[in-house]
Amino acid sequence: MKSTHRHNRRDLIGLAWQSGRGSTALLFLTIVIGGVGPAVFMLLVGVTVGRLPEAARLGFDDGAGRVAGPVAAAGAVFLVTQVAGKIRFAVGEILGQRIEITLRERAMRACSIDDGLDHLQDDRTRDDLAILSGAAGGLPLERAVAGLAEVTSALVGAVGPLLLLMFFHVWAGAAVALAWFAVRIVAGRENGKRLELLFGQAHVMRRAEYFRKLAVQGAAAKEIRVFGLRDWVLARLDQEWLAAIRPTWRRRRPSDAKILLLSCVLVAVYGLVFWRLVDDGVNGGLETGAFAVFLQALIGASAVSGGTAAFGLDVALAPVSAVRRLEERKAAASRGAAARTAKDLTVRRLELRDVTFAYDSNGGAAVGATADGTDAAANVATERGEARGESRDESHHKPHDKTSAKPRSAPRPVLDGVSFSVAAGESVALVGENGAGKTTLLKLLAGLLEPVSGRIEADGVALHELGRADWRRHLAMVFQDFARLPLTVAENIHVLRADSGDEQTRKTVLDCLERVGLGERVARLPHGIDTVLGARLPGGVDFSGGEWQRLALARAFFTLHQGARVLLVDEPTASIDPSAETEFFDRLLDETEGMIRIVVSHRFNTVRRVDRIVVLDRGRVIESGSHDDLMRQDGLYRRMFLAQAAPFTEQGGVR
Repeated sequence: MKSTHRHNRRDLIGLAWQSGRGSTALLFLTIVIGGVGPAVFMLLVGVTVGRLPEAARLGFDDGAGRVAGPVAAAGAVFLVTQVAGKIRFAVGEILGQRIEITLRERAMRACSIDDGLDHLQDDRTRDDLAILSGAAGGLPLERAVAGLAEVTSALVGAVGPLLLLMFFHVWAGAAVALAWFAVRIVAGRENGKRLELLFGQAHVMRRAEYFRKLAVQGAAAKEIRVFGLRDWVLARLDQEWLAAIRPTWRRRRPSDAKILLLSCVLVAVYGLVFWRLVDDGVNGGLETGAFAVFLQALIGASAVSGGTAAFGLDVALAPVSAVRRLEERKAAASRGAAARTAKDLTVRRLELRDVTFAYDSNGGAAVGATADGTDAAANVATERGEARGESRDESHHKPHDKTSAKPRSAPRPVLDGVSFSVAAGESVALVGENGAGKTTLLKLLAGLLEPVSGRIEADGVALHELGRADWRRHLAMVFQDFARLPLTVAENIHVLRADSGDEQTRKTVLDCLERVGLGERVARLPHGIDTVLGARLPGGVDFSGGEWQRLALARAFFTLHQGARVLLVDEPTASIDPSAETEFFDRLLDETEGMIRIVVSHRFNTVRRVDRIVVLDRGRVIESGSHDDLMRQDGLYRRMFLAQAAPFTEQGGVR
């Protein structure tokens, strides 16, 4: 832990130099002034006190000149030291803010959007991101530079008083130095152990932060109020927070005992040195001025402790090591990166060969969960995956753990030996009950997750042999929890500025809107495709759920226009009126004819129109065929279809 702190401080100095050489040089100058100034001030005060008796004997007119010089010099030194302290704090804050921005950018790169989702759902990554954001109990990073400057200045400033004490008696300076350094070292070590415990509980802190957001933010406000969950949320917040803090409280008892014992030794040393000072002063062994200097030196030696900034510094520096760990994991993953390119693929065939996927065996983050915690907020009343941010569709596969200390059982695979293929021009629907692994399968096909075993091949080449970002240029995908960007209609489909002058791109955007049935709706908007979506934004309007879903599909169509050959769609008609569902789905299939199309849907009235239906149950493929083929079998698909069609059988029958 101690080497980590030293590494953090060294990194911080390097970051400060990179953020502003002039500012860092000025900061260094103020540290030197803050360190040397107090010792010089002590000497000048001692000279002044030593001359006071003679000045008093000579009277005001003749004696004032004897003390005016050292008094003026002491005042100047005091003023310069105080000004340097203010400048040191201000420059430290500015550098700290710059470093905070730099570290956040580095963290974003370490969690690059060109990668998949698996690293984002690693508990270690989540914990480090929580530390970086302060959710795990850290102090603001922007204070770290100012804190390090204060501690360094205090240590430099302690050298002068300790040397002065040695001029009084070598043993006095040595004893005070040893006592203070013992307190500092032990306090620093014990503080480091408490911090190690605190940040080791980052996953619990994340759960506490989740419940805090539920209590104060609007994501789950409706459910909390309607179902009377306020007391439950607050109780869980207290429970999770105390679970994270109690280990550090228990650690403080022996730590405080050690520090108290050393403090008693320090007080005894101070008492002995002070008694010797008084004794020498009373018995004439010290002149008045020397007595004043040594007394100030005894007080000034306390700067060895580093002041209050020393105890919060390591907490403020925690994000530095968090980002370093993120980058180390990124580098380790990059060493196994694919060397092949997907640029020349025609993507005529996708094939899954015995694909298995599961959560990690040590109970960490679900590799197949969503990185966004908002899905979980919608189902606040359940305790299974919400506090960890898993998706609704698959969170029940995750072993529930109410206390982080309990061992977790080995999880059941989300996908277990899945094999099937899809050729260009073919449409395939994935169906099954909730939790069957359908959404996870789409994420694997998109390269967002890596299978535990088995292979996914495009034209005979395994996806893990291709660059993920390169592979995704061949994909168009509509997620069930698609992004609703508070931007213009055009920007929701493509990064397009109204003044870009790219008329061809604008025409493509308009064509995609027509293809999903939003052409007339957008034409009626105040600024057409340049209208901002978001009722709370100036000049903004909002779409209904079905219109947003059509817009997400238009985004996928734009990608297809750019050359993508594979369309992956999760619940394409979930928010669309049943009356328009059939027409919409038929249009979707017609507009993508000749491509590979894989659709996840719970609405069997739409999936019956695809070429082939793959039925998943508990992560396995149990049936595959056309709608008519599966209806002739007495299997899961037939039972699910008839159950869904039952309310309509009296209005025309079902075959």
